Amino acid sequence: MPGSDEHRDAERVRVPGDLQGEVLVYQPMTLRQLSLVGAVIETAFPLLPQSSHKFRLALGPTNVVASARVVDSRVSQIGDGRVTYRSAIEFIDPPDGVLDAITALLNHLRATRD
Repeated sequence: MPGSDEHRDAERVRVPGDLQGEVLVYQPMTLRQLSLVGAVIETAFPLLPQSSHKFRLALGPTNVVASARVVDSRVSQIGDGRVTYRSAIEFIDPPDGVLDAITALLNHLRATRD
């Protein structure tokens, strides 16, 4: 970078051509449906089907991070200059703590809807 020190712990090597990657950025989403195997979420951006992501879920008093694969994603609403996307995700090997938090929330929701 211009004006920066040239001191580095490791040599940087120029990469010929284009190597691709992704930047992981937390964006807000709305949880619409939930089960032990997956969820339906809404976002302001499309998610690529078959892509894998980490999702931070606020499940009542517990926040968890779960890995999931996007099964389907499509436009669900257009209006007011905004587009909303609805995506179905499938959890990938959720740890017991995530399953426990989901189970607790599902039990609470079932108990309060009747």
